[in-house]
Amino acid sequence: MSAARRYCTIPTCWEVAVGSRRVELVGRVEVICRRGLAERALRVAVLAELRTTVSFDAYAWLLTDPETSVGWSPAALSAAKLVL
Repeated sequence: MSAARRYCTIPTCWEVAVGSRRVELVGRVEVICRRGLAERALRVAVLAELRTTVSFDAYAWLLTDPETSVGWSPAALSAAKLVL
């Protein structure tokens, strides 16, 4: 690993990247969550809000049934294309 690139868990990285704006971002995401959006619209809105503060070029967001632990309704973006 090069000295220029530091690996860490996502929450730790976000804390460093977001700094003092973390509380503000969490508040904006909470507002989005209270809008009563459908599951896909909610994820699109939350991702758009996260992107204003946290830089990322790919994501995978899978919903999971709490009773069966089966994943469903994947939303993902790679550097190549958006998959909804």
